[in-house]
This record gives sequence, structure tokens and C-alpha cells, in this order.
Amino acid sequence: MSVTPLKLSESLTVDEAAATLRAAQAAIDAGCREVDIGGLETVDSAAVATLLAIRRYAAAKGVELRISPPPPALESLIGLYEVGDLLGVAVQ
Repeated sequence: MSVTPLKLSESLTVDEAAATLRAAQAAIDAGCREVDIGGLETVDSAAVATLLAIRRYAAAKGVELRISPPPPALESLIGLYEVGDLLGVAVQ
């Protein structure tokens, strides 16, 4: 059974963090194994924290979650916080 990736687009800031985490948890519970973050345009440090929380949730469920390559603004934050390995994404 193929489950559509969870697609995050436009914004992931402190304002969207809680709702995004809940949506990701529900998607993982429904069988989702991939999060597509390529469409994010507006991000802040809450985006990094939310992605880490999503990864932790998946790991606790025994799920290997794939996160697509980040857009440039998010790649900068992931690099700044040095969490690329934790998120499973490569940053420059």
C-alpha cells in the first residue's frame, strides 16, 4: 500500500508548529513514511524544532521517516543548528 507523502508548503513558523506536528503524527499513524518540505517558503527556528519532533515521533513508532531536501532558508537554519544528521538531510 502506497501512502502519499505529507507535503508541507508555504509556511512553518511558531504559528503553524503545533498544527503541523499534529498533522504529521496523524499522517505517520496512517502509514506516511515521507515528509516533503521542499515547498516551504517562510520558516523560523520553530520549523527545525517541529521537524525534530516529527522525527522523534516517527522513531518512537519504529518508523523510518524520509524528509525531502530542504529549501534554502530552511537549509540555512538546519546548518546553523547543526541538526542535518538528526533530520536525515544533507546541508551544505
